[in-house]
Amino acid sequence: MNKAKGRTYIQCFFGLIIFILLLLFIFQHDLKLKWIYEESAQINSVLMRRFEIKLLSLYENELSRVEQDSFKPIFHNHYLTLKLNLTSMGKNYLNYFKNDSNEKIDCLKITCLKNSKNINDFQPICHIYLNFRVTILNFTEIYLIFLSKNSSCSLSLTNTSGFISLDIHQMFLIDDKFRFTYQWSNFDQEKLFSWFQWPLTTKCLNSVLKNLLENH
Repeated sequence: MNKAKGRTYIQCFFGLIIFILLLLFIFQHDLKLKWIYEESAQINSVLMRRFEIKLLSLYENELSRVEQDSFKPIFHNHYLTLKLNLTSMGKNYLNYFKNDSNEKIDCLKITCLKNSKNINDFQPICHIYLNFRVTILNFTEIYLIFLSKNSSCSLSLTNTSGFISLDIHQMFLIDDKFRFTYQWSNFDQEKLFSWFQWPLTTKCLNSVLKNLLENH
């Protein structure tokens, strides 16, 4: 009888030890999984934060470049508007003007070209002539003062604090595409305007996202 009780106690003792070890194993496993989950969540949070900062910085830099751009066309509700930043234009064409006298009258010709579905090539739709008084200070600063305009199409001009806005009085199709050329008086030929795109395209954002993922 005593031997039977002894065996029972031993079995209970070993059973208790196995149960405790099993609990410790499960508890340790859960702690490990919890640590892995928390560590992974923390890493993802850091990466997302870095991506948000990078994306915000990208938008701020591109917006700043757009605002300082000398030329910006805006196509909205079938109408076309051209915006000129005279301060930026003076900086961009410093080398062109600095060899001239300290003050002169110069003419900027802007040509608008359009390409539609029915036309395979870009055709001029408007020639715009803007006359400026150009003042050069110490060969380092140029001031453009608007004097007058002339154009081959109907448009309205607004001149405010160094910015000129040209609103062309013509409706266009949503699928129409445009190009713009410019030529100062002493240029041998017309040159093509370029400008920064805003808002940013999906292609640009995808490129930034790809670079971020590759670097991290």
